[in-house]
Amino acid sequence: MAIAVAASTTLTMVGPAIPARAATGTLRLFAQNSEVTLRHREGRPAFLNAGIYAAAEGGRFEIHANRADYASPIVGSQWADGAWVQDLDPALLSGWDGLLSFLHVRVKNPAGNVIIDQDLDWCPVGWDNQRVDDSGPDVQRMPFGGCYVMPFALGTVMGLDQGWASPVSSRYGGGEPVVITGRDGAYRVTYSFPRNVIDTFGFDPDHASAKVTVNVETGRHRASSERRTSASDQEPAPRVPTDADPDPSTVPDLIPTPAWSMRVTRPREGGEFLAFASNIWNAGPSPMVVEGFRRPDSDVMDAYEYFYDGDTAVSRAPVGEFEFDTRDGHHHWHMDQFVQYDLLNADQSQIVRSTKQSFCLVPTDAIDITVDNAEWRPDNFGGLGTACGGSNAIWIREVLPVGWGDTYYQYVAGQSFPIRRLPNGRYYVRVTANPTGEMIEASTDNNVSLRRVVLRGTPGHRRVIVPPHQLVDSEGCRFC
Repeated sequence: MAIAVAASTTLTMVGPAIPARAATGTLRLFAQNSEVTLRHREGRPAFLNAGIYAAAEGGRFEIHANRADYASPIVGSQWADGAWVQDLDPALLSGWDGLLSFLHVRVKNPAGNVIIDQDLDWCPVGWDNQRVDDSGPDVQRMPFGGCYVMPFALGTVMGLDQGWASPVSSRYGGGEPVVITGRDGAYRVTYSFPRNVIDTFGFDPDHASAKVTVNVETGRHRASSERRTSASDQEPAPRVPTDADPDPSTVPDLIPTPAWSMRVTRPREGGEFLAFASNIWNAGPSPMVVEGFRRPDSDVMDAYEYFYDGDTAVSRAPVGEFEFDTRDGHHHWHMDQFVQYDLLNADQSQIVRSTKQSFCLVPTDAIDITVDNAEWRPDNFGGLGTACGGSNAIWIREVLPVGWGDTYYQYVAGQSFPIRRLPNGRYYVRVTANPTGEMIEASTDNNVSLRRVVLRGTPGHRRVIVPPHQLVDSEGCRFC
């Protein structure tokens, strides 16, 4: 939203007068959750990872820092759509390091006393930038390392793309880390833009602060957040149409390879399990791209599959949900729509289903990069990579380029199959891609693979024999 305001008295205009404010992106602050829990080790501070973000809207928020030569000071300016907007007061620029006193944090302890009340510097090029919606570019256009340059640099660009957000309260974000050293309890935290920042950049005062209650607890994890409610008021605003019947040239084709690397594991806590590896790959003709946007007041993200014509997203379709699992040992996002693992008996009826749900898909293995549109260098895949997201994530993305698959090893109890009570004999490991049918792909006729296995031995001393799959002997069992 464009905001028209008077220029700050600290602003020095040295360029031509242009109606740039209407095209200039602004920032808004929001807390993804109105209440979070931070855990820290005994005797150590709690880092204030409050889940507060600054998001660009109405256009790109873009700051340039330059010096004419090594004898000249570093000066800052704001730009929009390739055009100069305004020069910045030197008091707002911290050299190459970002923006001075750009944020203010105020913290009240459980007794209601203010224990932190200070300005913070901020670099709008955090290490954990995320999409708020898909109103902006699919991948970030702003330089990743804008605030981190070598000593003899002459110029840099820092900022946020439209529709993208950067954490301001994260230990590893673009803001200064803040720690709470007091006793456990409920702390009231407010981040805000100072008045001079609001006036200089034309930010909406109604979106210039964000509040959150932070419950500090002593525990095993130094900082792990539990979602409660959300203070974000922005729904996904698509810039591409919804299409449940996309052009066949824009969809992926998910195919599971037969399982391999079979082995019997015996964890210390007891039991016997059949562990295995599996891979789902994309035969094309287009990449598989699924993005999740977090709902307000929820630990759920709505998942959308995006369809690409070359490097351009042309449409999307809803394909289910991502859910955040707060159980110990998890703390990640779950999506059931990618793959399902089952152990079948000799007549191929199900007897055990793996509980594996969480997938953060990345191209680990080239399965067939001779197919049409295959990506030879997925690390150069136009910046369109997987973003797994953590507990504070407001967005995640799962990507498989054409020709590539992602290998997962199911060695953990619950993911591997319990076999202690199973009789010896023949079984099948079934891998099913797109088990719910919600993903849109070129074909569903190739979504199931079977791998025959044979269990032998006695309980507590079981072993698995895996005959070759056609001409492929992945287990060294040709003569067993």
